[in-house]
Amino acid sequence: MSKKYRTQILLEEKQYRYLKNCAERQGISLSEALRRIVESQAAYDAETINDGLSKIKGIGEDTQVSGQEHDNVLYTNNE
Repeated sequence: MSKKYRTQILLEEKQYRYLKNCAERQGISLSEALRRIVESQAAYDAETINDGLSKIKGIGEDTQVSGQEHDNVLYTNNE
């Protein structure tokens, strides 16, 4: 089991009720419910960051020309 840190948080009433209901439905403590929510959000954030990077992957690729042909592309008059 990983090391855990004790902390204190202040929740609004609706946030507390939500957390308490989640915990009761799953038969777990408030602390465990909150840890699972944080873990879920962290996983989502990591996936979102990776997804954003994958959207720009290959942005500089050219299917018509390879790096070996760069002199021809740069120095040939293709008017």
